[in-house]
Amino acid sequence: MKAKKPLVAVIYPASVPWVSECLRGIKAHADALGGWDLVTSPPSLRSAGEESIHLPALREWKGDGLITCLTTRAEERAIARLSVPVVNLSGWRRPGRGVPRVNADHRAIGRVAAEHLLALGLRRFAYYGIEGPWFSEEREKGFAERLAEVGLPCAVYRQRAGERDEGPWLSRYARLARWLSAQPRPLGLLAVHDYRARVVIELCARLGFAVPGDVAVLGVDDDQTACDYCVPPLSSVSRDPFACGVAAAKLLARLMKGERSPTRDTLVPPAGVVQRGSTDRFYDDDPIVGRVIAYATAHVGDAYTVAELARRIKVSRRLIELRFGARLGITPHDYLLRRRVDRAKALLLDTTTFRSLGEIAAQSGFGCLRAFRESFRAGTGLTPAQYRERHAAQSRSTVTV
Repeated sequence: MKAKKPLVAVIYPASVPWVSECLRGIKAHADALGGWDLVTSPPSLRSAGEESIHLPALREWKGDGLITCLTTRAEERAIARLSVPVVNLSGWRRPGRGVPRVNADHRAIGRVAAEHLLALGLRRFAYYGIEGPWFSEEREKGFAERLAEVGLPCAVYRQRAGERDEGPWLSRYARLARWLSAQPRPLGLLAVHDYRARVVIELCARLGFAVPGDVAVLGVDDDQTACDYCVPPLSSVSRDPFACGVAAAKLLARLMKGERSPTRDTLVPPAGVVQRGSTDRFYDDDPIVGRVIAYATAHVGDAYTVAELARRIKVSRRLIELRFGARLGITPHDYLLRRRVDRAKALLLDTTTFRSLGEIAAQSGFGCLRAFRESFRAGTGLTPAQYRERHAAQSRSTVTV
């Protein structure tokens, strides 16, 4: 007799794009285990006259497991009355609430964001967050901690969740606009997520600040709809929602087998920064660093070592290394690798022309396909093929399960 597939519900409170990728990760791992019967009802269906599934409706549900986003104490109490294993995906509340949880490593997200903006040569930084959610606090801490390690401060604006200034949109963010106007420029700004980053870009246009000339803006989540239709397009840290989905499914599978709940969150590292126009600028005025950057920009796609670059611009390799360490906190070798990985990302995401991985390696300045794969995986946590497939899936229609 064929074994019955586990019945698993996936309940979430908002139709944000990362949920689709998370669902894809859940389904991918479930399929590897032989398949689950997945039950879900996106909140977006309300506009079509349908009802989404909510936690109280599961009180007498006869399923085997649940993956959900718990953001309030009331939801935690409702979960306590269920007799099935539960995995929480929400980072809204602090850890230690008793429900096993899988989360993006929000502090690592802040650090990755700081690394990206530091590599642009910026020396002034700000964080725009939300007062209340734990994930916003963690992203702020990671961002400020990394900057403090190189002796740089970080201005912070925290908006209370749900708070807006009254009146039309143009005056709704008046306090944020005043804070932004008071910051020295050029400024590297991390917003807690892409939607808040879009607000900053729109405010900059209203205030007459150039993006990225005056303010380099970075978001979180890599929501392609939010990012691609900004002017300029928004750079963003990807939290790797597919990997979060896989991790949630793995944890739920263990819980459904009767294993004990972990005492700590399962943290998934971010996939890195997807660079677009909002941070496409270099700001440092050091002449040696500037010559290296100018050469790298003019010879994008060429393969050369730091020693070869030093000979071509007639500057000693040791001097280049000292200036990069002092001004950017990284080696010139690491800088060139980041540029090449960023170039490869752009080519992998270009749907107008299909290129083989060998062609992308050559056009990104990597000497061979093996070096390309190793450097790309070290920088993103994914192979080039996985990265292309992941983002191709994101650009397709929303997954239904």
